[in-house]
Amino acid sequence: MALTQETAPVKNSFLRQLYQDCLKDRLFLIYAIGVILQTGHTIEHYAQVVQRFWLGWPAAESHGLIGQLDVEIVHFLWNSAVVAFLIWAHRAFELNNPESKFRAVPMIYGISVFNILFQSYHTFEHIIRMVQFFILDIRPAPGLLGYVLQQIFGQDGVILMHFFINLLVYPLMVVFLLIYMFHRHIYKLV
Repeated sequence: MALTQETAPVKNSFLRQLYQDCLKDRLFLIYAIGVILQTGHTIEHYAQVVQRFWLGWPAAESHGLIGQLDVEIVHFLWNSAVVAFLIWAHRAFELNNPESKFRAVPMIYGISVFNILFQSYHTFEHIIRMVQFFILDIRPAPGLLGYVLQQIFGQDGVILMHFFINLLVYPLMVVFLLIYMFHRHIYKLV
């Protein structure tokens, strides 16, 4: 028997309605596009880890799927854009306003603040790396924390540091989106 709208369980109907409502929500759509773009960036870091630790490529050759983009200025610009996006989302969802309806959603404020702070640190690391690369002529440029990890793990430390930074920021962007999506009806957010 084919599953039709008439025979679909109530749960399916709720999810279908939730999906359709979210498509009408501009904030949701813009944030979802940001998450999709960050997915690509995170996949690049997963690819670097696979290349280095599973395929055994040298660290200097583990550049991800689009190796041509593995240059410091691209990393700096990307991470600056992610910070700007997270700050925009924080403001767009009115999370600084204690009276905001979005503040009623459990954990959404904490996730947003943590991600902004953590991604800001990540961008700061890339500023340091640009200074090391362009002014001090240090190649490869490890950054501050990357320098410490490089002393322990060699160049693998820099690959691992950026992998784990993205491993924190990206899932929290997804969690933010899911929490918002599933609570939007409960709190009548839109």
